[in-house]
Amino acid sequence: MAKVNPWQTAQQTALKGDADGAVKQLTALLESGKAGAAAPLAEIAAFRRRWPEVLRLAFTFMRDPTEGGVRNSLDAMVNLVAVVGFETGGWSDIHGEVVAIRKYLLSKKELKEYANEDEGGAGFKQLIDLAKSKGKAEYVWDWSCYTEDDEKTRDAAAEAAIAAQLAKHAKKKIFKDDADRRQAMLALAGAHLSYKTTVRLYDEEGADDLITFGSAAFVVTSLARAGRAKDMRKMVEKAVNVWWPVDDLQVAPVDLMTDPDVRPLMTPELCAQVLRMPRGPEGPAARKKKK
Repeated sequence: MAKVNPWQTAQQTALKGDADGAVKQLTALLESGKAGAAAPLAEIAAFRRRWPEVLRLAFTFMRDPTEGGVRNSLDAMVNLVAVVGFETGGWSDIHGEVVAIRKYLLSKKELKEYANEDEGGAGFKQLIDLAKSKGKAEYVWDWSCYTEDDEKTRDAAAEAAIAAQLAKHAKKKIFKDDADRRQAMLALAGAHLSYKTTVRLYDEEGADDLITFGSAAFVVTSLARAGRAKDMRKMVEKAVNVWWPVDDLQVAPVDLMTDPDVRPLMTPELCAQVLRMPRGPEGPAARKKKK
């Protein structure tokens, strides 16, 4: 049996729904000099809406992001700093600190790739511009979903793509069953960033059997934008059930707290519920796979 390292132990504790236990383990790692522990600690603090703590921890990780297995953790920390700016208005302090961190990273040969956007680094420049404008500059929370097409264009493209797939299925079955069809339709709506089409599909088909967090999270966003708070909160639970960490530093679906449409509807009760829910390899999706 493979030996579980302290990172994995702390992550497992968090994913089982024991946030307090994970904080204790992660804090011990951080105090021992493991800066990477600041990232999962910041994620937990974000769901507890402890913004000064989020800022302190995010900055700690941003100064030394080498322990992150993938860039997702650094991107998440940059976005969480932006969240703190919007929540607290402390843009001047954020601007000065992020400028200093980026300058430091660029001065170190082994660290400059993390801050150099030309080499795929995190969005430090974008965050600096946002802080300088005191939250007024455009900010792209997820570059993988960025498009300059307007909503009307995206809606039309999504509906056309869905119609084409349904027509293809009518001629020769390409979906295994109704669940497979629903997942494909919602995935197409999400791929075209069509909130309107996603809400339509949710109302007509439901989204109970989605198996990927990306699709489920887009439904959450779409419902939030439509003002459907009650439905959104129900969908958050389904999204958390299929969320999965991509490295040892991730302990919660922090996208729910960095999404500008969803965050205002994430009540303290809902945030606490997310932290209590077993998820990832400790959650219902993993148990279902084992059967």
